[in-house]
Amino acid sequence: MDDVAKHIKFQRGVYHVVLFIGGWAYTLISRFKYKRYKPKSKTFLLVGNHNMVLDPFQAVIATGRHIRFVSNDAILKTVWGPALSFFVGPISRKRGASTDETVDVILRNLKAGISVAMYPESERSWDGTTQAISKKTAALAKESGAGLVTMATNGGYLRTPHWARNKRNGRTFGGVVNEYTAGQLEKMSVDEIYEAICRDLYVNAFEFNRVHMEKYKGKDLAENMELVCYICPKCEAIGKMSSKGDYVRCGSCGYTLKYNVYGFLEGEDVVFDNTASWSSWQKKWLNENAGRLKESTAEPVLVNEEVTISKTEDGGSMTELLADTTAYLYGDRIEISKEGEVKFTFPLKDITKMGGFGRRMIMFTCDGVYYKLNTKVKFISGYQYYGLWRVLTDKEYY
Repeated sequence: MDDVAKHIKFQRGVYHVVLFIGGWAYTLISRFKYKRYKPKSKTFLLVGNHNMVLDPFQAVIATGRHIRFVSNDAILKTVWGPALSFFVGPISRKRGASTDETVDVILRNLKAGISVAMYPESERSWDGTTQAISKKTAALAKESGAGLVTMATNGGYLRTPHWARNKRNGRTFGGVVNEYTAGQLEKMSVDEIYEAICRDLYVNAFEFNRVHMEKYKGKDLAENMELVCYICPKCEAIGKMSSKGDYVRCGSCGYTLKYNVYGFLEGEDVVFDNTASWSSWQKKWLNENAGRLKESTAEPVLVNEEVTISKTEDGGSMTELLADTTAYLYGDRIEISKEGEVKFTFPLKDITKMGGFGRRMIMFTCDGVYYKLNTKVKFISGYQYYGLWRVLTDKEYY
């Protein structure tokens, strides 16, 4: 028996107990509205859109099945990591690193008869729409020999925006969209599977709420919104947006908007009334202005203070290199400086992978070494760094 099946009977027992005791309580407290679905496939790969930390729990509730989840490596290195590994047995994945090892473990689980769930956006949506999905997900489903279950949820983004300081109260909705059996997948091309995944998983929180008008009440609704909407749509200044309470404001031209309980922006001369439209324009702007931004080699495009840099090699544990530094992103490099002296330089062309985690961490691979930038006091937006890295290195960004 493959070692991935070690402790599987115990972990399945844990799932059933937790689901029996906590499933109804979670549904009631979180106001999760769903329709139960019983998968036809004995073993399946479940893929879903990602907006909430507890999306995996919602998948278990909706299907009533034991599923092993792909989880960010950073979560498994927290104080809760060992307990999660023992009781749940998640599959570890490093953001900003190669996915080859993770794919191998997923396939081994599926071939051992253990269903697996993954969120191919890699990270919770920043702007309220389903983010780019790699075609490797479709190739994995094709190769697995298992069934494919697609699940989509709505309301999660407006309840817990990825950038937000505080969560809100409001309903979430979701469930299984489609199931493709192993026999069906065998007859489909990778492109056809990919199109099906992208279609089934796509949601737009604001298109949904224009129809349903659900209220998501909370405190300081706009705080930290500049982590996702960081280019002013009025004066096009980068990194000048700031937020306080329910308001977001450009420090360059004074453009001000209020974030309301429905998730929409209101004020005088509203250019975009939601983060999805703003983000879509922002991506287009970055692509169109990439040439000019590349020339910014003397003045930084982004600056982040009180940053700690760590690294790991050969899959080992993270080693802190330097704390209390300042990170500068230029048109061709990332520099890490302390007290005015440059300590580390990472040419953007040498960074092969990049990913974010929440509002305080960025991970990337440069020359085969895995690095982490994180901050405990200030915020650092992986969304900003990732977008700029892609356009500044001529990668597709949409």
